[in-house]
Amino acid sequence: MQPVALRLAQAAFALALAAGPAYGAEPAGIDTFGAEAVTPSPGARYFDAGRALMARGETGKGFQALTVAVVLAPENVAYQTYLLAYLDNSEHNWDVSLHEALHAVAPAYPPLLQRLAKLYEGKARYGDAEALYVKWAEMRPDQPEPYARLGEHYFFTGRYDDAIEAWSRHRALMGESDYALRRMAAAHEALGHHDEAKHLLAKANMLAPPPTQAGVRVADSMIFTR
Repeated sequence: MQPVALRLAQAAFALALAAGPAYGAEPAGIDTFGAEAVTPSPGARYFDAGRALMARGETGKGFQALTVAVVLAPENVAYQTYLLAYLDNSEHNWDVSLHEALHAVAPAYPPLLQRLAKLYEGKARYGDAEALYVKWAEMRPDQPEPYARLGEHYFFTGRYDDAIEAWSRHRALMGESDYALRRMAAAHEALGHHDEAKHLLAKANMLAPPPTQAGVRVADSMIFTR
C-alpha cells in the first residue's frame, strides 16, 4: 500500500495539472511521469520528473513536480533549494497563479506561504495575505519569523495594535532585539503613544546602534523630538 503522504501528494498534483490552461490543461496521470525518472524513491522520482519537464519547457508542470518532491522528502534540503532557486530566478517569481498551484500541492510549506502572502499584498488582497501569515504562525508557534512577518503586514495595513501584539510575540520568542523594539516603537508612535515609543526606542538603541538607513534615522529622530 502506498504511504498516505504519497497518495495525497499524487492526488494534489493530478488536480493541479488538470486545474487550468496555464499550468497543465492536459489532465495527465501521475504515472505518465514514470518515464521521466530514473531513481526509485518517490521524492527523487518527482525531482527528476520536475527537472525533465523544466528542460522540456513545461515550466508549470515542472514546478509542481518539484513541489511534490519537497512534500515527499521534507528532509532533503537540496530539493527545497532547487525549487526556491528556480522560483527566485525566473519570470515566475511574481506569478500568483503558479504560487497558488504550488500552495495547493504543499499547503504546509512555509517558504511558499510567505511568498504567496507577499504576492497577495502586492495585489492588495490583504485578507488572503493575512490568512497565510496567520496559518504560518499557527504552524510554527515556537518560531519568531512568522510573527515578525505578521507584524509587518499589520503595520502596513494600519492595524497598529495588532502589529504590536505580533511583534510582542516575536520578542518573547526571540529574546530582546532592537528590531522588535524599533518596530513596536514605530507602531506606538503611529497610535500617538509618544512616551512609550521613546521608551522602546531608547531600549533599542541600548542594544544596538541606530540603523544607518536614512529612512530609519529620520523615523527615530521624529520619535525623539516629539
